[in-house]
Formats: sequence, C-alpha cells, structure tokens
Amino acid sequence: MSEENVEIVRRSFEAWNQNDWEALKRFYDPAVEAMAPKGWPETGIAKGWAEVRTQFARNKDSWEQEHVEIDEIREVGPELVLARIRWVTKGKESGLTFESPVSTLFRLRGRIVRIEYYFNHTDALEAAGLSE
Repeated sequence: MSEENVEIVRRSFEAWNQNDWEALKRFYDPAVEAMAPKGWPETGIAKGWAEVRTQFARNKDSWEQEHVEIDEIREVGPELVLARIRWVTKGKESGLTFESPVSTLFRLRGRIVRIEYYFNHTDALEAAGLSE
C-alpha cells in the first residue's frame, strides 16, 4: 500500500499543477480535513471536500502564477505520507516570484483523508512521530 499512497500524493500534486479540479477531487475523500500551517491567515481545519476545494481555489487565485515543485515524497507510517515541496508563486501586481518551502503530512485510507501543512519541517516530522 505504501507505494500506492506515495503515488496518490504525487498524482494529486500533478493535478494541482494542471488546475485539474476533477482529477484532484478523485484523490480526496469527501470528508477530507485540511489543517492550515501556523501563521496562515485562515486558521483552523477545513472540513469536507467543498471547504478544502474553496481554500485551494483561494490560494491559487491570490497569484498570477503558482505551482508546486516536489523535493521529496516518502511513506512515514502505514497511512502516512510526508512530502517536502516548494510552492512557487508569482505576484499578480508585483510580478515578484516567491518560493515557499512547505512540508505536508497526508493521511490516506484509499484516498487522502487529512492534510496537515507545516512551514517548519521539524514540526511535520514531530507530527508524524519522527525526528530528523
């Protein structure tokens, strides 16, 4: 199952980068939960695909261009996949580009049932019960 879970996460990032909402939806459980990183403007947990989809769209709409570059994806537990990514964005008004390193912890049960975002990789490891 581990390679399958890693592949689901990888393909979900591909769908994100292609703005393919229908493909993206297939990777997520209808009751998915998404936890924003500490310091993010929207706090709390988005619950259900509709809320998560709305948050995803809001994140994309903030930028002229954006995409995810994957640095690492690995299984860290029976239902857990950890991804280290860089979210590359270009401002609408400024035209400035930014690279934001993000660690994302995915819990899967056939599909993604929970996502937790971390700006600090050590925090993501701790959430997964690991250390560097």
